[in-house]
Amino acid sequence: MDSLHTLNVLLHVICGTVALALGLVQLVAPKGGAPHRRLGRLFVYLVWTVVGTAALGLVLFGFRAFLAVLTLLVAYWTYSGMRAARTRGGGPALQDGLASALGLAAVATFCYWLPYVRFPWAPSIIYSTLATLTLAAVYDLCRFAFPSHWHERLWPYEHIVKMIGAHAAIVSAFSGTVLAALQPFSQIAPSVVWTLLQVGFVVQHRRGRVAARPGLDR
Repeated sequence: MDSLHTLNVLLHVICGTVALALGLVQLVAPKGGAPHRRLGRLFVYLVWTVVGTAALGLVLFGFRAFLAVLTLLVAYWTYSGMRAARTRGGGPALQDGLASALGLAAVATFCYWLPYVRFPWAPSIIYSTLATLTLAAVYDLCRFAFPSHWHERLWPYEHIVKMIGAHAAIVSAFSGTVLAALQPFSQIAPSVVWTLLQVGFVVQHRRGRVAARPGLDR
């Protein structure tokens, strides 16, 4: 088990570090072209490896509440962010609704279980992360009621917010682990900065669309 734990941690750290760096590249690189899509797919593969190794570590080698909730959020952001790009104007499908329902079920289960956790944890981080996951899942369920023409306009913003959100959760997990003595501030700071990035990129994309097609969405 010691060898398995070491291998799991090593794979988790390597893939997490590369995903963290690749996410930074995606933030500054041109968007929408073939390189962006290739790097995006690589980022997603790395993230799923990080999520898988984190889940294995939490189950077999030691539970830490803040890492558990961040793992849930990373997984949901990544799945729904890529689905937004794939479905585009087609809107959500049944599998998206099931994913949202599972996300809400995970939040409910976690909230029920938290009083029995006997490990150190930062309530501000855990509850804010669970609230973020809840809002994302509820929004995605609401998409089923949106008029069909909304999806074509909304999907780029959804993709932007969710993929940056996935990267933000990875950065928070990294900083929270490396700078554990500074929790919860070592996790709050990245969350604040990446939230501002989400807003900034949404505004930038909106301005670009309006500039490219005068009168759009007016």
